[in-house]
Amino acid sequence: MNTRAGLMIALCAALLCSGCDKLFSDAAPDINSPEFKKAAQERQALIKKDNQIVEKAAWFGKTGLSAELERELPRNLRHQSGQTISDKNSLKAADLDYIGAFKEDGGIVRYWRINDGASEVRYAFVTAAPDGGTVMGMGYRQPSGSAQ
Repeated sequence: MNTRAGLMIALCAALLCSGCDKLFSDAAPDINSPEFKKAAQERQALIKKDNQIVEKAAWFGKTGLSAELERELPRNLRHQSGQTISDKNSLKAADLDYIGAFKEDGGIVRYWRINDGASEVRYAFVTAAPDGGTVMGMGYRQPSGSAQ
């Protein structure tokens, strides 16, 4: 199994469970219960709807990434946060300001500043590894290295 396929499987498993925790806050969820199955199906439907929406952002087409990866970034960040695009105040592609690409250990890293009203500045990043794999994430990691 390649890295991308493994990441997609792990992401899908996490996404199916994200948001379900509100139903089972006091105990570990019973994944065979009708409540869990219903919550997982509802979450899957929201994610499917989220993936069909085509967002617009000024930085699309300017990063050197494929259009598919550019559009996946805001979805990935929302899903990491347990959000979908239909959630009030959820992260949108237009909330990201592209900063640029930087050569760092491990490959080329592209950075976006997240403008979501948080008190501390956070960044989204996509790392393009030499083997062709990519890693997406967000946090307080700031651009370093030399601009490309």
